Amino acid sequence: MEAKFEKESICNVKTPFLNVGEQKLHSAKLGTDRVSREVEEQKKKVAQMGQEMETANKALVSI
Repeated sequence: MEAKFEKESICNVKTPFLNVGEQKLHSAKLGTDRVSREVEEQKKKVAQMGQEMETANKALVSI
């Protein structure tokens, strides 16, 4: 017999979990989603820095 309990997720929605394995899977997914968001943010920052460097290079060439 599996115990049912509720865990509050990041978005404050109570999600029922059937067992501890499912809870761990859900926690791992939340962690993966967070890392994916951080990677996307870093990609945006790198792209922005690349554009700024390109602009600076054009400014130097025009001098």
